[in-house]
Amino acid sequence: MTALPKICSVILLLAFGIYARGQVYTFHGEVKDANGNIPEEVILIISGSQDIFYTDLQGKFSVQLDYKPDRVTFKAPGYYPRTVSLPFNYDEKLFITLDSITDNTYFDPAAIIQKAQLKRAENERLYTGFTSRYYIKNRARFNKIPFNIWPVSGRVIPAKSDTGLVFISEKKGLFKYKDRNHYDVFNEAINSGGSFPVPSWVELPEYDLSLFHSKIYVREVSTRGYYSPLCDDALKFYDFERIGEYFEDKRKVYRIKFTPKGKKYAAFSGTMDLYDQTFTLAAADFSITQGNQLELVDSIRVKQIFYYQNGRYKAASQKLAYYLDIIGYSGYYDMHLYYHNHHFTDSLSFSDFDRQVLEIDRHHFQPDSIYWEKKRAVPITKKEKTTFFRQNLNSNYQNYLLLNSPLWWSNEFRFSDWTVTGHESFKQGVMVDWDPLWYTFGYNTVEGLYLNYCFPVKWVQPLREWKVTPSIRYGFSDTRLKASLKTSYKFNLLKPVKLSLSGGHDVEQFNDQQPILPVINSLYSLFISQNFLKLYGKDYLEFGYDQELLNGLELISGLEFAWRYPLFNTTDFRIIGNPNSFTPNNPENLPVISSEGFKAHHALTLNINLSYQFNHLYKVMMGRKVNLVVRNAPKLYFNFKAGIPSGFSETDFAFIEGGMAYNIRLRNIGLSQFDISSGGFLYSNRLPFIDYKHFNGIQTFFLQPTPRRSATIKQFSTLPYYEYSTARGYLELHYEHNFDGFLLSQFGPARRAKVHSLVGCNYLNSFNEAQFLEFFIGFDNILKVLRLEFAGGIDNFKRLRPSVRLGVDFDYLYYKNNRKR
Repeated sequence: MTALPKICSVILLLAFGIYARGQVYTFHGEVKDANGNIPEEVILIISGSQDIFYTDLQGKFSVQLDYKPDRVTFKAPGYYPRTVSLPFNYDEKLFITLDSITDNTYFDPAAIIQKAQLKRAENERLYTGFTSRYYIKNRARFNKIPFNIWPVSGRVIPAKSDTGLVFISEKKGLFKYKDRNHYDVFNEAINSGGSFPVPSWVELPEYDLSLFHSKIYVREVSTRGYYSPLCDDALKFYDFERIGEYFEDKRKVYRIKFTPKGKKYAAFSGTMDLYDQTFTLAAADFSITQGNQLELVDSIRVKQIFYYQNGRYKAASQKLAYYLDIIGYSGYYDMHLYYHNHHFTDSLSFSDFDRQVLEIDRHHFQPDSIYWEKKRAVPITKKEKTTFFRQNLNSNYQNYLLLNSPLWWSNEFRFSDWTVTGHESFKQGVMVDWDPLWYTFGYNTVEGLYLNYCFPVKWVQPLREWKVTPSIRYGFSDTRLKASLKTSYKFNLLKPVKLSLSGGHDVEQFNDQQPILPVINSLYSLFISQNFLKLYGKDYLEFGYDQELLNGLELISGLEFAWRYPLFNTTDFRIIGNPNSFTPNNPENLPVISSEGFKAHHALTLNINLSYQFNHLYKVMMGRKVNLVVRNAPKLYFNFKAGIPSGFSETDFAFIEGGMAYNIRLRNIGLSQFDISSGGFLYSNRLPFIDYKHFNGIQTFFLQPTPRRSATIKQFSTLPYYEYSTARGYLELHYEHNFDGFLLSQFGPARRAKVHSLVGCNYLNSFNEAQFLEFFIGFDNILKVLRLEFAGGIDNFKRLRPSVRLGVDFDYLYYKNNRKR
């Protein structure tokens, strides 16, 4: 009988334990300051918990736990933290008052900064890498749109009716981060709403804005590195001011204000709260404006909150906002990042990461409002809820990511599309992007006034896409109609393979790099009587095969059979100028070509281009691989071209070249880029001038981007287009250093205008032939888009070719798609 009470006791204890584990404890309330105002953001640190909670926009909170906590700490930047013991009755509403920091205790802020500098490198090592669950809310808003412009407002640019919240999205998932080249983002759910999608251009490394770094980069909007107020030279760049000190739990915290000593410094303004002893950050609130060398946007503001929980240092949240005000248009784009179960770690190794950093697929999109009510880190406003409900964009957002293009909408065709704006639409898997009629006209001395119109149509499916582009070209002087058709089929989009077939009648520049834009040649021909564009005709059939063989290793190949023949000037029409100034269409390079042309011939030509990008990173969007821009890593490239002799082709040669392109940032004095390449002909038994090695020169006043992303500076500023074309070997060197704002920021007018200075040199050596050396200095970012360059080229170290060039920052894809028109 004595065993019975013991058994009963055990049963009662087990029952109580099961009940205790199953019980949910809830406490709720609101937080205000001593004046009755609501602090902007308050975090709740719960005793015994591995997580934190947040107040909403009304300062209210409601927390549910599966255990009974005894204490909670309320923390908000600019206020004294407050720790309270929870009441026995958890249904009792808590009213929490936080007092603003008004401490008058003296301390020397410079001495505190010097101590923090000694700990900076250690803190950077310990508190940069992390793992964490996350919730992110992104918003885009137009505060002011001054006027409408027919017919582009609402189609190409925002209309006045777009004022207000135009986009909102939320995501939740898991982060794993070591450094800018090693990170993973695991999305679990995405929701979006608004009038049109504005996906975040900010990848995870752009959230790495820790003041523990000696320099902080906001790479998407500026190439500068901005000095941290904790960097080794902080006392040189910043003035520091004591605000006060306080205690968080038992840790003393110093609150310090920092401002740049002058506008010539790329530096922040703001406040930071530093824990004593460890000199880690308790909070930071800092911004940078155009007054301190920020570009593209008017200002950027960053707010960060950190805390200690159970002896471990953690990040709570970060807010990043971009503000823009240009020509009367104003607005902002902001990102609110909230961490959960955050852990800093320095134990992540390179082997913990692969080259894929992100994946977004259809199953990630979750529009269910009940789901998000439970999963949000913080409640959202009534306006934001309405936007998600009435203007849900998940379907359009998926189309945006699927196309990697803003053509996610469906537009009804209008007459103004044909004449003024062009027609763009995406509907039921069919994408159309047609240019306006006026854009298709041009002029050259071979065809006279000509029309070149393309009708690209793309069929897009989740795992494949097919594109067909019929084209017609008609010259009103040579009266020849030239028609062609290009088709491509892309599949296996995680390891992309592209097959293409094209053929028809066309005209081409002798240099396949297309060194002069047709629109520039049209202007020069009509108003200066200089026809730099040199063309030949071809009737052709070409097969292409492109594939990414390995991550970072890309193959582009093609096999073309063509009948190639000379073309001649048919008109000397001009608006201004001397008709005798026009030169023959065929460059002089005896014996293979003269002003009388070259021998028409059949050619079977094989092209193989290989390139490898080190530190290659990519993301997967809707089942498609999207390569990311890689900085501070070299790219190798190798090209092979052969004219294959046969019973139906007449060329016989083989050409190889290899090179490396690299850019590197030299601390804060700018960006250096160089490209070195060399090559030559293995044999040249029958080598037409078309297949010579041509170089990318310039003879017009206008600079233009290079067509190859593998070598963006591979261009001469004074080299004639075909004077140095060679059938031998060659060595080609290019170097450019852009000081960003480093030099000119010392001068007030240049600093306010955000003008950058640059220098560089180019060198060409065609073995056993002439050499060409070129130096240039210049300025870019003039009015945000212009580049002015002064160059001097030396022919074989004998004749000087001075020049002044003006360029506009073309968008690469726009330029690439339109350079032949």
